[in-house]
Amino acid sequence: MSTPVLSIQQVSDYIQDTPLTNYLLDGSEFTPSRIDIAIQLAISAANAVPPRTTYDIYNFPHIELLMTGTLWKLCEGQSAFFARNSLPYSDGGVTINLEERQDAYLTMARNFQARFFEGVSLMKQETNLEAGWGILPSDFGSFPYF
Repeated sequence: MSTPVLSIQQVSDYIQDTPLTNYLLDGSEFTPSRIDIAIQLAISAANAVPPRTTYDIYNFPHIELLMTGTLWKLCEGQSAFFARNSLPYSDGGVTINLEERQDAYLTMARNFQARFFEGVSLMKQETNLEAGWGILPSDFGSFPYF
């Protein structure tokens, strides 16, 4: 059985990032290249958790976990973008911030990150336990029977 591959379109569909559903934007918030980068970063983060692995987009074992990691990286990147472009504006005694979404994206990023690392840790524990079953050789196994 092959492992399903997470596609850029699936990520966009899941978070409903389309011109029709983005009421405040002219188009999609995340470009295909940004989603692709987020997928790669999530896989890299999972591979860095001990025990080290060499997963890629074609053999990552859990598509839901990869989706969670991808959303973490997208929200984290968007939060950094909003922080970098934050600009308080004041006119007539009223002050507004033109980019107030940074905190919301940072909160989402932290939630997705926690879920991602918990899932990766459990996945690797399961893999490690499954690999531990087998035969433990003993010197006594080669002794002749009396």
